[in-house]
Amino acid sequence: MNWPGALPSAGPRCDSGFEGLEAGAAGVVTPWTRRNRRALHWRHRRFNRLLAARRIQVEHTLASVKRLRILRDELRNRRPGMVDEVMAIGCTLHNFRCERRQWVIAE
Repeated sequence: MNWPGALPSAGPRCDSGFEGLEAGAAGVVTPWTRRNRRALHWRHRRFNRLLAARRIQVEHTLASVKRLRILRDELRNRRPGMVDEVMAIGCTLHNFRCERRQWVIAE
């Protein structure tokens, strides 16, 4: 569902590749698209820019987390809960790296 005003606080923010996807009761927020070669209304363009600004932060974080090879490649360990554990460790290392970067800048 799209709103021409401010971004909703809930729901995954996706690109147009996820049109039609419903994520439980939350719904999916996708950008407005042009219809029949007509230009988008300025409110819709503004909404798309706000959405892109929020999404890029998430994309950069995921790229930073996936610098770890174990998260980038297929995990062959099929123990229940192992995938979640590995992702939690990867996110913890990402947070540590971000905090460490701030320490170095402050010094």
